Amino acid sequence: MRTFSHKNIKVHPKNAYFCLLKEIPIFMKRKFPNAPIPAVSGIVLNEKNEILAIRRGKNPGKGRWSLPGGVVRLGEPIQDALRREIREECGVDVAVLKFMTVFDRIFRNSRGEVEYHYVLVNFLCRLKKGTPAASSDAADVRWICSDDLDRYQWTIGVGKFLENFFANLVLPKFKK
Repeated sequence: MRTFSHKNIKVHPKNAYFCLLKEIPIFMKRKFPNAPIPAVSGIVLNEKNEILAIRRGKNPGKGRWSLPGGVVRLGEPIQDALRREIREECGVDVAVLKFMTVFDRIFRNSRGEVEYHYVLVNFLCRLKKGTPAASSDAADVRWICSDDLDRYQWTIGVGKFLENFFANLVLPKFKK
């Protein structure tokens, strides 16, 4: 893979985004970013009202369970980013039903420095088509019912968020 450079900065594409804004290269590193990174995540429900969960294959949170999603690309509407990320990670197509919440995930290293900082826009979605299969950043993917949430090691805040979701929301009925 090729690295991008501008002046005295060299960045590998796996660790940064490269965009052109008025022909000025801008680098947004995921690790130790200089600004929060916009991202999306989705609570994807199937006809049994189970949620689609992924086991993260990369840091932050490698090996823990989370909701599918990822970083918004420059110029990409957030709902398009969500559909793309879920398709890339899980191999399924979803319908975005409604906005849920915005939250941030800040991960600090042992010295207190911000190692990762994402601002996540979360949506409720329903499965349109496809059979989930792990790919991209996901090491595993599966449907999880609300009664089994406590059996999984979730990324920071996700388990509690899902408990509150199931406790306080009237779940949608699926049309057959």
